[in-house]
Amino acid sequence: MEQKDVEDYLPYLLAAEKNDVSEMECVGQKDGSSPRSTSNVLNNIHDLLETRLRSDSQRRHQREKDQQMMSEWMIAAAVIDRICFILFSLIFVIGTAVLFILANSK
Repeated sequence: MEQKDVEDYLPYLLAAEKNDVSEMECVGQKDGSSPRSTSNVLNNIHDLLETRLRSDSQRRHQREKDQQMMSEWMIAAAVIDRICFILFSLIFVIGTAVLFILANSK
């Protein structure tokens, strides 16, 4: 639905929140337009709410997918970090041992 449509139904949504059906029927009459039936207004509100729920659900699903991908990358980063630490430690220990052996052989 377009932004204009949402703005058109805003007074109806506010009236629906107050549970005032008579106000919902009269909102359309302020500018001289024909009154809308309560069922039509409620159907339009229902459509707006369904659209909102659908978009919220899609955003929540996307956020969960992003969280899952981020946790997978964090695990991959931890594995790579551990491998680099082990390699650095081995090179350091082997290099130190080689230097001591070379220094003592002379």
